[in-house]
Amino acid sequence: MNIISLVSYPFLPARTGGQKGIALFYKYFSAYHAVTCVTTKKNKPGDASGYEVLNILSDSRLRYINPFLFFSLRKLIRKKKASHLILEHPYFGWLGILLKMSTGVKLVVHSHNIEGNRWKTLGKWWWKILWSYEKMTHRHARNLRGLLLRGLRAHDDDASRNDQRATESKPRSVFADHLHVQSFPTDVTRVSSVRVIAST
Repeated sequence: MNIISLVSYPFLPARTGGQKGIALFYKYFSAYHAVTCVTTKKNKPGDASGYEVLNILSDSRLRYINPFLFFSLRKLIRKKKASHLILEHPYFGWLGILLKMSTGVKLVVHSHNIEGNRWKTLGKWWWKILWSYEKMTHRHARNLRGLLLRGLRAHDDDASRNDQRATESKPRSVFADHLHVQSFPTDVTRVSSVRVIAST
C-alpha cells in the first residue's frame, strides 16, 4: 500500500522523545508500506530512513488554516495512488476529513495524547473547542492498529523466509531517550511481539 503521512511540525533531526517516536515509527513502518511524509520546511529530508519526506508545509502558524493545502495534498494522493492518509495529531483534522471525502483515501489519526485534556491541564481557555474538534476528527478516522496488522500479515511470508538471514545480522545500536539497545530483534520476533501487544 502507498501511505501519505502528514506531520505538521519539526521532527527531523529527531532529538526529543516525541520526535524520535515519529521518526522511528516511520522508519520501521516503511518496511511494510511505501510512505511519503509531508511536513514543514524546517525538517531535513536527509535524516529520514526508509521513507520519502516532502517538506512543503510552511513553518508559519497559519499553515493549520491554509485552504490551498487541500489542493496540493489531493494532487499528491492521486499521484501516489495512496490508500491511507495518516495524521500525526488531530490538528489537521479538517484537512484529513475533506481529503477523505474527495479522494476516498482512508483516514488514520496517530495520536500521542488526548490533546484537549493536555491543553486543559495547561490552563488554556479553548481546550473544550479542541476537545470537540479532536473527537470529530477521530470519529472520521480508522484504526491504526488495523493498518499495522494488515502490513504485518502481508509481510509474514517474507519474514519467515528471511528469519535465518536476520539472525546472522551484525549487532547495531540506537539511542531512544535514555534507552541503549545493543541489537534489534529479528523480523519474525518483531511480528510476533506486535501481534501479542495488539491482541491485549
